[in-house]
Amino acid sequence: MFIGIDLGTSSVKTILIDENQNTLASKTETISIENPQNGYYEQNPEEWYEATVRCFDYLKKQKPKEF
Repeated sequence: MFIGIDLGTSSVKTILIDENQNTLASKTETISIENPQNGYYEQNPEEWYEATVRCFDYLKKQKPKEF
């Protein structure tokens, strides 16, 4: 089994695949972007972590044996 993680600007995406590249489960969690002033954008790294953990929890619930 393999897990792919895409940490993007607006979301964290995860995918669980088998050795033949078949998708077993996938999950996307939205993350926020702060715009404190014109031209400035900020994100909270803790939110990246929490979104990733939520995605992993979902994958594990979908395929507990494989995870």
